[in-house]
Amino acid sequence: MKQLVKSSQNQQKVHLHYRDAFKLCIIVILLLGVLFRVVKLDHKFYWEDEVRTSLRISGYTETEIIEQVYNQNIPVKHLDKYKFPHPETSLMDTVQALMTHPEHSPLYYLMAYNWMKVWMQWFDNPVTVIRSLSVLISFLVFPSIYWLGRELFNSPFIAEISVAIVAISPLHIVYAQEARQYSLWTVAVLVSSATLLQALRLNTTRNWGVYALSLIIGLYCHLLFGLVVLAQGVYVFILHQCRLHKTVIRYCQSLLIGLIAFIPWTWVIFNAWLKSQNNLTQWGGKTSLSRLTNQWFRNINRAFFDADLGAANMIIIILAIYALYFLWRHAPKKVGLFIVAIVGISALTLMIPDLIFGSSLSTRLRYLIPSYLGIQIAFAYLFGTQMATVRTWKQRWWRICAIAIISGGVIGCMVSSPRAVTWSMDDNSDYYVKIGQVINQAPRPLVISDASPIRILTLSYRLEPKTWLQPLTTLTSATIPDNVNHVFLFKYTKHDTSRSLVDFNSTSKLVVQGQSLYLWEQLSLPNSAR
Repeated sequence: MKQLVKSSQNQQKVHLHYRDAFKLCIIVILLLGVLFRVVKLDHKFYWEDEVRTSLRISGYTETEIIEQVYNQNIPVKHLDKYKFPHPETSLMDTVQALMTHPEHSPLYYLMAYNWMKVWMQWFDNPVTVIRSLSVLISFLVFPSIYWLGRELFNSPFIAEISVAIVAISPLHIVYAQEARQYSLWTVAVLVSSATLLQALRLNTTRNWGVYALSLIIGLYCHLLFGLVVLAQGVYVFILHQCRLHKTVIRYCQSLLIGLIAFIPWTWVIFNAWLKSQNNLTQWGGKTSLSRLTNQWFRNINRAFFDADLGAANMIIIILAIYALYFLWRHAPKKVGLFIVAIVGISALTLMIPDLIFGSSLSTRLRYLIPSYLGIQIAFAYLFGTQMATVRTWKQRWWRICAIAIISGGVIGCMVSSPRAVTWSMDDNSDYYVKIGQVINQAPRPLVISDASPIRILTLSYRLEPKTWLQPLTTLTSATIPDNVNHVFLFKYTKHDTSRSLVDFNSTSKLVVQGQSLYLWEQLSLPNSAR
């Protein structure tokens, strides 16, 4: 009897030892997640989508930039007024600028406007200031996914594992460092899901009111939050077998409040429908089936590792499928239904049209953030339940898998952290960096360009203050002033470049050639410019 008691006490000590070690690991992983989010904020390339964010919150439009700065010589610092809120513009100007692109819900941009308005009085680096907002918002992902994990599984252990997976996920770290709305959208998805489950469990007026508020915030974060709302609705009606009893009626009331509150922006979208439709069309070009599937596999891998592992991507695909299967088979049915609804509806709604029409919206990793969150939660459930099993060999095997996933995320983030360009950016980003380096090496450079305002603004973030710009509506009106030593031509396409400068009585050479960005340098200048 004494031996049994002693054995039981030893087992409890071992369990407490592992529990303390586990908590220490979670704390270390959280600290690493925080570190990866805050380092080198201004080192990462500020790419075209982020430039659009800054332009919108500045209150200006591309048309106004053309009217105000094109067809003249300007120092690169002259473009600073289009990079953050300026005394000449107001919050209403920002709203008007957002209304020209209604496909972007306005909440993040309005938050960024006020954030920049306050902190640009104290700091002079607009890139660091605006990205710091996304970083701070991303910290809310930790308590949000913990809350959702507790609502789903009523298990601190599984909730803590989900926090660890998300903390060092390259997907969430990359978007935590970008001046865009995706960290805010991630928080909205998690909070709305947690508040829905809490409202279904407690069924009080207060909880349903909080859920309605989360719907409003989510819809004003991102239009694709509508797919999350759809998934939540499917879950509620299947869970209650489509019966309109008290709980379902309260859900419908909360949903109605959220949708009514979104009517003002729906009206803005309706008034600009044709333009919004064109933008949506541009987002998804024609894509082959093989490229679609390859990109889907690569994207799931990047939710856990910051690398394209080629054929090895199938390993994480198989694990993800098994994690969802395991969740569906072993978790309570309402839990499995909720996760599968979020993952399936958010993903298939974009994937099926891409398969039918050859578009590529589903290859944009950021549009499937709700699906990847669901997969990461499924992994947390798989690891949490299997590491708690009584079978020692299973514990060890799944502990190794969990360590591999976490370690892969940490190593991937360590490798990618020093890079200026990440996989989330477009194909031109590397060439912007190279073009900026070439121009900055010249003593008194002039950059002539007929590129769009967004592309000229994007390049300006990489240029030193000594640089002068000559943005043009047409290259035939280009002139070279006397106070420059080097002249560059920056174009978005290669056509009509050297010929367009024949009036300068000079030769030119192509010094940077990208997929669609080109930089030409004049080898000799007219006498008037020497």
